[in-house]
Amino acid sequence: MADKLNSNSDLDQPKLYQIKIKGHLDDQWTEWFEDLTIAPAEDGNTHLTGSVVDDAALHGLLKKVRDLGLPLISVNRIETEPANSCESTQTQKENEMRRPFMLWPLIFILFILATGGGLYGGITMLMDPTGDLLGVADALPLLPVSNFILPGVFLTVVMGLFPLTLIYGLVARPNWPWVDSFFKWSNYVWPWTATIALVVILYIWLAIEGLLMGVFEITYITAVLGLLILLIALLPSIRKFYAR
Repeated sequence: MADKLNSNSDLDQPKLYQIKIKGHLDDQWTEWFEDLTIAPAEDGNTHLTGSVVDDAALHGLLKKVRDLGLPLISVNRIETEPANSCESTQTQKENEMRRPFMLWPLIFILFILATGGGLYGGITMLMDPTGDLLGVADALPLLPVSNFILPGVFLTVVMGLFPLTLIYGLVARPNWPWVDSFFKWSNYVWPWTATIALVVILYIWLAIEGLLMGVFEITYITAVLGLLILLIALLPSIRKFYAR
């Protein structure tokens, strides 16, 4: 009788599972997945690990994966759960999410570009479309526009707000399927690919500016910032961290 009770008790015990899905999820989905540990991996996939009370609960979790539109790669039951499993899982998650050191110089340069160049120059042009505040009023007759409103909008949005968005994406690596849909052709997640695109846009802007208005001291500074962004983004450690 006691053996039968013990057998039933074992059947009632929660089982430890690891669900592997394609794509990155962050910690904001923890409640959605009933407190499973969410660990994005460097290969672009995500591991959901934790105890599941029964088969019905497991099927419910798999249904939630399908509802998100994320491809299911595998479902594995972990036979034993050591006493320190929570600590081990957390350590594994920290190792997988450890950001390369050179990411921080990249973030700093993007911040300088966004605030010191894009937002400052763009907002100043919008405040004074004549260009007097920036000391570029003499260059206005050389442009195909009557004032600096359009250049101000471009600088504010593309060279200011866009780099700030990239900073958030590079640090947090949020799962934004609608953004990722624009970069399906890339082997890297959208923040890295968009960073490379920013450098291309930056140099096109500088080339057009140089042809129309000439070269200023800020032009050289901006060109150097763009080159540094490109070189750091192409480092093997950075590329590996953002590979799908």
